Amino acid sequence: MATADPSNSSSAFAQLTNILLAKGGYESDEAWKFVEDLFKNIDGKVLSSSSSVYKSVADGEMVVGLSYEDPCVTLEKDGAPVNVVYPSEGTVYLPANAGIIKNAKHMDNAKKFIDYLQSQDCQDNLGLTTTNRPVLKDVQIGDIMKPISEIKTLKEDSEYVIAHKDDIVDHYKEIYTSISSEK
Repeated sequence: MATADPSNSSSAFAQLTNILLAKGGYESDEAWKFVEDLFKNIDGKVLSSSSSVYKSVADGEMVVGLSYEDPCVTLEKDGAPVNVVYPSEGTVYLPANAGIIKNAKHMDNAKKFIDYLQSQDCQDNLGLTTTNRPVLKDVQIGDIMKPISEIKTLKEDSEYVIAHKDDIVDHYKEIYTSISSEK
């Protein structure tokens, strides 16, 4: 199994918080025990980046990889020997963002661009031509994408995760160090 280091990879950190949330919560002893058992199962081996994870699965070096949807669906779409599987416990979809720089020189055009990004036409086009999830509900998506209605979703407590990121990473590092020292 392949995974990346949650202390260095934002997608691996998102995987970690997703696992914790799905298995009982960010502070749950049961959830952290699951994380420990998972990392023991992979023998404490962690890849350097999230791209290494999905590439190692596509190349046949690893059988399973914990990664994020977009590149994995792209690999599947491009014919790589992979199948995207969503956790039955549920998965978190983190928000997509677009913003305008304060006092932007062309504020009216910036607002028009944001309006365009949020339009049904733009979101349908993104849903049909990319492997990123559109932000609007009831948007068209390509056949390769599994409808969100068929995926159990969880709601990340973003405020908690942001406020406790260092604690979560430190707890992960303690587990990783403990497993590595047992070898």
